[in-house]
Amino acid sequence: MKAYIYILMLLLLVLGACSNPAEISNDIWLGEATPNPMHYGESTTIPYRGIGDGEWLFTIINSLGQEVLRTSLSSTEGGITWNGLDQHGRQCQEGIYVYRLERGTLSQTNKLLIIK
Repeated sequence: MKAYIYILMLLLLVLGACSNPAEISNDIWLGEATPNPMHYGESTTIPYRGIGDGEWLFTIINSLGQEVLRTSLSSTEGGITWNGLDQHGRQCQEGIYVYRLERGTLSQTNKLLIIK
């Protein structure tokens, strides 16, 4: 199981890497979750900043590609505190999760690990 997690983390790192740092937009920033890794049953805070009017979409996706959380953010700056529960109030299992902030063509993605 641990080998699977490390392989998946490496794959996410490679797929999420930007080959040219100049390609990263200053109009959007999605910070590192704190704490990360997050312990099962606890909470984590994810800072973000988006420039411009309109709503931002924030999603969390598990390693199976299933969306566990989807919410709209009207504020352009702040932090999201996630308690590890999915949209139905169930505790998410340990594993790797990807969180994403997007609006239109702007988006940023980062990773979070839940451990027991």
